[in-house]
Amino acid sequence: MINTSNLIDYIISTSDRREAYYIDMIRYHLGGKIYHYGDQFNFDKNAKYKRRFVLIDVFEYLIVKIALYFSQNTNRSDQKKILSSASSSWNEHLKNSGYNVFRPPWDLRRDLKIDCTLGLYLLTKRVKYELDYANFNYLVSCDFIQILEEYHKQLELYCDEMNFDAVIVLQYNGFFERCVLNIFKDHRKRSFFWHHGGVPTFYDPRFESRADYFIMWGKAQVDSYIQMGYNPEKFLISGHPIYNSAPKEIQFSLENVLILTKSLLGVSPLESPHIEDRGNAIMYLYSIKKVLKKHNVKSVRLRPHPSENFSWYSKYLDSEFFKEDNESLYDSIKASSLVIGPASTMIIDTLKHEIAYLIYEPVIQGKSILGWPLTPPVNGQREDFPVAQSEQCLYDYIDNKKSCSLKAYSDLVKTPRDITFFDNILK
Repeated sequence: MINTSNLIDYIISTSDRREAYYIDMIRYHLGGKIYHYGDQFNFDKNAKYKRRFVLIDVFEYLIVKIALYFSQNTNRSDQKKILSSASSSWNEHLKNSGYNVFRPPWDLRRDLKIDCTLGLYLLTKRVKYELDYANFNYLVSCDFIQILEEYHKQLELYCDEMNFDAVIVLQYNGFFERCVLNIFKDHRKRSFFWHHGGVPTFYDPRFESRADYFIMWGKAQVDSYIQMGYNPEKFLISGHPIYNSAPKEIQFSLENVLILTKSLLGVSPLESPHIEDRGNAIMYLYSIKKVLKKHNVKSVRLRPHPSENFSWYSKYLDSEFFKEDNESLYDSIKASSLVIGPASTMIIDTLKHEIAYLIYEPVIQGKSILGWPLTPPVNGQREDFPVAQSEQCLYDYIDNKKSCSLKAYSDLVKTPRDITFFDNILK
């Protein structure tokens, strides 16, 4: 008898304890191999191997070490040390607050603040490469599990030698993040999950234990997590890494409408897999077109999620009505008179630029158009987050110029930003 509901759980249930641990640690990556397919995505999770040049990795490491040498002169020995994969903006704010911030070896960015051995750096590159390009069968093999086990040992040794006071991650599903979170938990060091988006839509209480604290941009997100069963004491509110003031007014017109796709995920953010019907992502746009035509809108600009492929959408859409938007994010918003789309961090970006954002989340048999459960804060139960859940509702909202309010922004983004909670926790 099969007692599991999906392939990954089945493999875990038939593996020994050690193998099961590491297979579970790469669950998210394995899910990508199974569920992330189709030319609607920009990146193929089952792409063929690309040649890997180790010498390039070595050269990259040397550049990092040179940059680190010059940056170390500005640090004091008594500073708290944080290992952080937060955005460069947040890491800069932490640095300005007196912390010595390092990036983990899997998260190289423009600040170049990585301080590990060449061996760990190259092993990180190898593991990342295999997770991206190796096939499913190899990822669950004894050979790869042995590599993951060695990686865990080397990463733990690195964390011990550096004696970090805390770790910050931007997500908690990937192998590297889960690995470092487990290490810090075992060593009783503080761990923080810094939410990198402004509007959460997925909640799984089983993830609550992966980090000590959850940092959100605003109160609305915290209230939503608590409503979905999370412990209120785990939450901290930081504000936005870039925006530090609130908008003063909202403009709404049909002069230049920007439409956002109801983006397809491909990999379930929850432990229980869910396969989305990609045809419904097209139906979402057909539905918006139908309503806008009734308001005499002749054409709109269409902006897919960065992970999506516009050329796939274009094969199903009226090219006279839907025009590709390929401007930078901020140029795109500034050129718009109204943005219509799903629950998205774009709500914050749009409102900050004082442009109206109208949330369209059509409901089919009690679930979203892609089959997900309806969750706060955009489930239609808050006055400051009006959600059009049908074509008629969308028509009426446009007719009455009803969209997210200024209060929605203030609830989603604390202003001015404040990260002094680190001082209290890490003192």
